[in-house]
Amino acid sequence: MTTTKHNWLMAGLTLSAAALVAAGAAFYFLSPAQRIALDVNPSIELETTRLEKVSKIIPLNDDAKKLLEGYTPKDNDLDDVLEDLVDRMMEQGYLANEKKNDVLITVDDRGASQKTLDKVNKKVAQYIAEKQLDADVHAQKIDMDRYDKEAQKWKVSSGKMSVIDRLLQKDPTLTPEHLADTRISDLVDYAKEHNIPLDLLEDRLDDLEDQYHDGHLDQLEDQLDDRDDIHDLDDDDKDDRDDIHDSDDDDDKDNRDDIHDPDDDDDKDDRDDIHDPDDDDKDDRDDIHDPDDDDDKDDRDDIHDSDDDDKDDRDDIHDPDDDDDKDNRDDD
Repeated sequence: MTTTKHNWLMAGLTLSAAALVAAGAAFYFLSPAQRIALDVNPSIELETTRLEKVSKIIPLNDDAKKLLEGYTPKDNDLDDVLEDLVDRMMEQGYLANEKKNDVLITVDDRGASQKTLDKVNKKVAQYIAEKQLDADVHAQKIDMDRYDKEAQKWKVSSGKMSVIDRLLQKDPTLTPEHLADTRISDLVDYAKEHNIPLDLLEDRLDDLEDQYHDGHLDQLEDQLDDRDDIHDLDDDDKDDRDDIHDSDDDDDKDNRDDIHDPDDDDDKDDRDDIHDPDDDDKDDRDDIHDPDDDDDKDDRDDIHDSDDDDKDDRDDIHDPDDDDDKDNRDDD
């Protein structure tokens, strides 16, 4: 064989080998590698490549089919598709501030890494926060194949099926048919009420900020505090503690109440104030023996009669006038 022919042969073999390597690499990076399930009540499964491109979007129940009707991703980037799905859930009312919102994210432990789970969890939680939607995001990494058969039977994701399975193990009176049609938020609430551990990772805005040190999340929290500051320029941290039980926007009024009444029952104080806008601390003392909501009437009785309002209320069943002090002297 001449040198020229040998060189051409070697060049051809090299090109063929390079083509095979390129084809193999393309197959490796572009073939489905990860399964990611997203549940609210619509149950959706995404198949993604190792380059985090969505190769398939699978609606698993009727709500998911309705959600995806007419939807074509602008591109297949995973982050963009997740944002699109959240937007469509909000537009169609599956996520709304008028209801309790829980989102379940599940990845297959054989294909997806913990890093992938954390990234998807962060992305969904961050985007929901940007939309100023109050929601809990739960995440889990499971063997999805283990639940596939039952999940297909009940038209849910393998992630939701794993939650249903744990509830059924603890409460055999439940049925998979009923639970399959139940929103994730209701399943989570049921588990909490009955002390059933679901081993889900729950993230809220503050937790995400601590975990990822994301300045954008910090900025969002500041914006929420700024809304409080329209009427209330002082300590937002205390306002946040009050908001655990009293989430309205009257933090400034709550602070004035706290001058004489420093407890954490601002929400109860607000209800008292519907009929009785005066001193909540005194109302709280009255409520030790007299827990009803007639603090305004009790205060009028107290002008002449500062004793037990609960007894006065019992007298008023047959004697509704304001002479409780005289009634008490008669009772002696």
